[in-house]
Amino acid sequence: MNDSLLYKKASECYVQATLDILNHYKSIVMEVHHVGSTSLESVNLPGDIDILVLVKNSESLGNLPGHMIDEGYEVVETVTEYYKGETILRCSYEGFKVNFILMEHNSKRKKDILYCRDCINKNPVYARQLENIKDAYLKSKIGFNEYQKKKSKLFLSIMGRPGEVEIV
Repeated sequence: MNDSLLYKKASECYVQATLDILNHYKSIVMEVHHVGSTSLESVNLPGDIDILVLVKNSESLGNLPGHMIDEGYEVVETVTEYYKGETILRCSYEGFKVNFILMEHNSKRKKDILYCRDCINKNPVYARQLENIKDAYLKSKIGFNEYQKKKSKLFLSIMGRPGEVEIV
C-alpha cells in the first residue's frame, strides 16, 4: 500500500472507530483524537491506529472499560512505559488494530499528547526523526525497547524536557 493510500485508509478507519465509540458511549465520551504515527500525514508509516478517548470524569473512566469489554474490545496487557497506568483497549477495523487510550478529559497528559502530535505534523524535522526511528524498528535494525526509548526521547525533546535526547 503506498504512503498516501495508507494514511487515507487509516484516517477512514479512525473515523469509523470514532463514530462507533461516540454512538455507543456518547453520554460519557467528551472528545476523541487520532494520535500516533497513523495520524501524521507527513510520516505515512504503517502501524496501529491510536485513538485518545477522553471521558467526563474518573467514574466514567472506571466504568467504560467494562462496557467496552462486554462489547468485544480486548484489554491491551503490554503497554509502553508512557501509557502504564492508563487503560488501553483494542479491536480491529478493516485490517488495522485500533487502540483506544482512555483518559479523563482534564488530564494534563492529553495536552502533551496532542501537542506532540501537532508539532510533528507541523515540523518536518520532527516528522523525519520519527519516521527514521519507526523505519529502523520496522526493518529490525532496533528492537522494540530501543524503539520505545528513542520515541520517548523525541517526544521529551518536543515538550522541552530533553534529558538525554539523541538526534536520529
